[in-house]
Amino acid sequence: MKANLFLKAAVCLTICMLGVVLQWQYGIFAHYSYFTALRDKHQGKLRLLTYGKELTTNKQREIVAHKLGFEVNVIAGCIISDADKNGADLYNSVMNKAITSKLGKNWGARYETQVDSLFRDESGTRIYDAVMKVPDVIKYMHKGNSVKPGTVFIKVVKLNPKDTIRPNAMLCVKSKAGYGIIEYYKVDPYTLTVERILY
Repeated sequence: MKANLFLKAAVCLTICMLGVVLQWQYGIFAHYSYFTALRDKHQGKLRLLTYGKELTTNKQREIVAHKLGFEVNVIAGCIISDADKNGADLYNSVMNKAITSKLGKNWGARYETQVDSLFRDESGTRIYDAVMKVPDVIKYMHKGNSVKPGTVFIKVVKLNPKDTIRPNAMLCVKSKAGYGIIEYYKVDPYTLTVERILY
């Protein structure tokens, strides 16, 4: 009787320990796991999971992914349990293969290029705001526009991402011929660092 009870307890303990190991190592009981990825793939739901530091391009990543036929879901910030992280990583490994099968081998590079392009297209307001915070610009704007509103303004120009020479923002002044340029700026759309350049 005691041996039978001991055997049952040992089996119970082994099952519990196995469950703990599977949860910690593979996230088997997490919301997303290898098995939920197989289920979603079978149902035609392709998605990638992200966690960690929020990216400035999260919105663009979701838009581009949707156009390509899959979803991108942020499941956690910087604080995530090992089980959830492992489960999400296994989920993504299954989904990466499924997306590669659908879109081809180089889909990741195409995806990143489209995300970057969309982000840069939508960065005009952010670049404008960054230049508006430059002390010299504030002085010019105040001085010029106090005489005649709208005389001094900022012009943001869309450039090719590989163009590292030309400015993408200019401080301008209205003139009879159109406008003159007072200063040139190069603004990184990701970090929003503003550099005054001679051009």
